[in-house]
Amino acid sequence: MQIALQYAAKTNGDVTLKNDDGSEMLNSKLNFDSSYGASLTYSLTDKFKLLAGVNRGDFEGHLGSTQVDETNEIIGIGAMYGDYYHYADNREASGLYVGFNAHKSKNNELVGGELYDATGAELMTAYQFDNGFVPMIVLSYLDLDTNANTPIQGKWTRQFAMLGLHYRYSNDTVMFAEMKLNFSNMDDAALDAQEDNGFAVGINYFF
Repeated sequence: MQIALQYAAKTNGDVTLKNDDGSEMLNSKLNFDSSYGASLTYSLTDKFKLLAGVNRGDFEGHLGSTQVDETNEIIGIGAMYGDYYHYADNREASGLYVGFNAHKSKNNELVGGELYDATGAELMTAYQFDNGFVPMIVLSYLDLDTNANTPIQGKWTRQFAMLGLHYRYSNDTVMFAEMKLNFSNMDDAALDAQEDNGFAVGINYFF
């Protein structure tokens, strides 16, 4: 069993806020105070591990004309089987990898210039062949806690699948092709239209 404790003392807590399209939010600023967290990892076998973690911090600032003085918190659990090359020591990994996590958060999701509580989960499966090819699939789910008092009052659920194929030319150089398939479910047609399918190709070099 491994237990980790974390305390992040405030130095420069200013956070750059961005819209869904990646552009910087105007007239908005948040400043985080010191934060703390803890995690627990329990190894059932050499390959199968259970995980749990929590992180909490206070922040203040403004989103547009709205003043904010709140607490940010996220609690998560997870499980993993095997090792995935991206996170393994010296990026040495082979065979099957399966990772799952679920979380509950408070004031952690910034959507449309407002902070929301949310529930999320993600599942990733990959197989690392000896010839360097790594096919994978990622399923992602995020549901905002909306009600009659939040700016978004209807259902807002972002969910998608990512299909990918990586080629590990070496431990330091990886070529990839990935496709995002959108299955989001939102009552607001304008918000739903912001979610879309996508495709990317590229090369990662690890320094």
